[in-house]
Amino acid sequence: MTYQCELDRWKDLAIERLAKMEQLSSQLEERHCHEVESYKAENQHWMSQLNETQREHLELRSRISEQKTMYMKQLADKDAIIEQLRSSVHNLKTQIISMQTMISVNDPSFDLSAIVEVDETSDGLSQPGSERLEIKFDSSIDIHEIQDDLVRMPTTSTSIWQEPVIERLRREKQLASKQNAVLRRQIKALAARERRARLDAQNLKNQVFRISTSGGRVATAETAALQSKIASLQAQLLSARRDTQSSIALWDKWKRAQQSSERWQARYEDKCQEIKKMQASLNLAKSTVLRLEREKRVLLTKLTEIKQERHLTIEKQDIETLEKSSRLTDTERSTSPPPVSARALLDRVQAQQRRIAALEVAEKGNETLVSEYERALAEITSLKGQVLKLESTLLESQIKSPLKITQETQPELEYWKRFVSISLKN
Repeated sequence: MTYQCELDRWKDLAIERLAKMEQLSSQLEERHCHEVESYKAENQHWMSQLNETQREHLELRSRISEQKTMYMKQLADKDAIIEQLRSSVHNLKTQIISMQTMISVNDPSFDLSAIVEVDETSDGLSQPGSERLEIKFDSSIDIHEIQDDLVRMPTTSTSIWQEPVIERLRREKQLASKQNAVLRRQIKALAARERRARLDAQNLKNQVFRISTSGGRVATAETAALQSKIASLQAQLLSARRDTQSSIALWDKWKRAQQSSERWQARYEDKCQEIKKMQASLNLAKSTVLRLEREKRVLLTKLTEIKQERHLTIEKQDIETLEKSSRLTDTERSTSPPPVSARALLDRVQAQQRRIAALEVAEKGNETLVSEYERALAEITSLKGQVLKLESTLLESQIKSPLKITQETQPELEYWKRFVSISLKN
């Protein structure tokens, strides 16, 4: 009973410890899953932020490249306009020179060189620091009107001499003054357009240079900020990975400990079943020994009774033979003392043979009992040896298994390992 109580107590303690370990492992597994989910969510968040910053960086680069191409296109357009204006100014100058030569032929005192000079007082209208300058055409008079006026001029000498000289000169002077005024306005408008186109081109160049430099600086600063942000995100990701790996290693350790505890629990239960079987076999052997001892006592009593009966029969036969022999001797003495007859000897021999036969019959009747007795004795000795071996095994296992844990820091799992190893050795 004490062994069974101790066994039940240790079994309850082991089951309770295993339940606690399973509860702890389940809690650790839940916490590990929660931490892994949080790390995954945080990693997803940082990866989305990284993708967002990369996308913004690409958008800014594309916008800067688009603005640069747009300004370069505007600059090319302005250069084309400037070249067109230069060509138109050159054409006007050639026309003015041709008109001057024509007028000088008609009126040598007229000088048109002062009209070609560009008025520099209008340069203050636009400053070089202005951000944007629009080109406006002030004069609405086209060069084709001048050509029409030149066509309408009298060219033949017959028409000139047909009219009075004064009227002709007056008309020529009025026409020349009109042409001079028109040409002066057109020249001023063309000069202003050229000046404004140059200023626009310079402003566009300055803007392109400023945008390229500032855009490079902004892009460089944004790139540095993005790189620092990416480095910090990578560091956070590495730390999160290290934490995840440590938690996974801890979880694997606890999982292996749980599996080993389950294996030891299974082995402990197997050993408990073996101990129960051994106790059942021990009880069966004890009951068999008791039964055989009872049979032994019964057989011994039967054997003593048979021996007594055989002894009594032998004594009775001896007595009968003695009596017969005494009667024969008496009869022989009463008659005459002849020598011992063959009849008496034959009777004595027959009596001895009957005695021997009775003894043999008694010996044959007791042979089965003796063999059964010997077999029972052999079985009793073997069972006693088994009982002694089982009792020594049980006593040794109870002596070697500590009933109390001496060190509080020693884990119970090691204790169960030693207990099962001792049981396996035994």
